[in-house]
Amino acid sequence: MRAEWAMAAKDLRLLARDRTGAFFVLGFPLLIMVFFGSVFGGSGPGKGAIPLAVADLAGTPLAKAFAGDLQEEDSLQVALTGDRTAAEDLVRRGKAVAAVVIPADFDRKATSLLQGGRVEVELLSDPARAAESALLQGMLTQMGFRTMARIFDSPSMGKQMITQARLMIAAAPNMKDDERERLRALLDAAEDTVVNRQPGPAGPSSTPSIVQVRASELARESNMPRNAFSITFPQGVAWGLMGCVVAFGASLAEERRRGTLLRLVTAPLTALQIPLGKFMGCFMASMTVIVVLTAFAVAALGVRVGSLSMLMAATIASAYAFSGLAVGMAGFFRTEGGARSAGNAVVLILAMVGGGTIPLAFMPPFLRTASAASPFSWSIFALEGAVWRGLGWMDMAPSLLVLWCLGTAGLAVATLAIRKGEA
Repeated sequence: MRAEWAMAAKDLRLLARDRTGAFFVLGFPLLIMVFFGSVFGGSGPGKGAIPLAVADLAGTPLAKAFAGDLQEEDSLQVALTGDRTAAEDLVRRGKAVAAVVIPADFDRKATSLLQGGRVEVELLSDPARAAESALLQGMLTQMGFRTMARIFDSPSMGKQMITQARLMIAAAPNMKDDERERLRALLDAAEDTVVNRQPGPAGPSSTPSIVQVRASELARESNMPRNAFSITFPQGVAWGLMGCVVAFGASLAEERRRGTLLRLVTAPLTALQIPLGKFMGCFMASMTVIVVLTAFAVAALGVRVGSLSMLMAATIASAYAFSGLAVGMAGFFRTEGGARSAGNAVVLILAMVGGGTIPLAFMPPFLRTASAASPFSWSIFALEGAVWRGLGWMDMAPSLLVLWCLGTAGLAVATLAIRKGEA
């Protein structure tokens, strides 16, 4: 057994010396464990908070308290505004999953429970976030329980509600006198209970919810998604680009092993020309992927493009960014094995962080912030903006600029790696 132990010890020493291999044996599984633990478990306020826009059109005490309840909810990240248009714009630009519109008559309707009144709160959701919208409907109903408890805990609001009920009874034309007297006695007893009530928590079992949620997708415009394929189309394109990155990512390492890179370095070529050739090959492949997927989506799936010029700009910028990512990884990793395994892992991480596998709304805040480093998130948003979000050029500009910067950075990394190899 000495020979077997010697070979095993040799392989372990080689693995320990190969930092890339050792990382993906131990370090990468730890990162995966932490990532999914943060997404599906974790702890602390703001974990997995859903971005929500709230338009308070009333600005009255109960309306402010209702909005405050939403702001205090750990699972929500609320952007409060007094303007409905501003809240809808946050949803259209992907900054919020949905917009809650608190009506101007919130307090008046809330205190008319004894007259059969209910508050209708609008929930305008992003068509791409149907699952989150269903969760939000339940949360808004729960906030209605708190509002009703708040009314009963407030003597002034309770008396106001009872006074309105008395006026309604007095004005009822077909009510008999004895019925009026019984109802007035009942209201007197209720008023005495409200005045002497000790404030305290009340839940769904003791108070009704006065909030009725009217849920709908954001008002459709000519550039809103025509069907579900319009929403999934950008994700499909991003994964197609990922395939190009994987295919080209190990090219320089493979040529280094075969000796082709040495011949290229000694040829009359600059350090930029070698990775630039790889970059151009990946760019042409990426453009082909996007054009084919777009043609199929439009012809077979009924996807309607909102702006052809913006789609062309998003396509070129996305292909540029992913081509830079491919040659950057090819220049960063020295061995072919490390380039292939590490490259696949890096692309997978960027896909997960960038919303390619899990919606950004379900991620904790620090991962949503980290998604800014992933070309997936910028590419998907740019393509959505061109296909159905109805973004203007000013809204598209940040995504396009980031994609171009990421592509240029990858090309620069590959060039520096070639120069270092020359030295």
